[in-house]
Amino acid sequence: MRSDPLTGARIVLVIPSLQMGGAERQACGLARWLRDSRGAEVEVWGLGKEGPVSALLQGTGIPWRAIALGWPRNPWMRAKGLLRFARALRTARPNV
Repeated sequence: MRSDPLTGARIVLVIPSLQMGGAERQACGLARWLRDSRGAEVEVWGLGKEGPVSALLQGTGIPWRAIALGWPRNPWMRAKGLLRFARALRTARPNV
């Protein structure tokens, strides 16, 4: 029998914020399902400050991270922020 291809896969879900909203609620449910039903190693990253979603994820044991990524007018500052985000993502080494 073939094992689930997601078992042990490292997955990072990136959501707009860690404030509670529709997309954030769905991401929490998806993260729990991927971990509990498929055996994936899931982490949730929110763009901005920590919020109610942080506490919800912490309560379920799913790792989370608040990534400060603004959208300044200065294109160089914007590029610097995007490079910092890309570096953090590369360091996490997710499969998905």
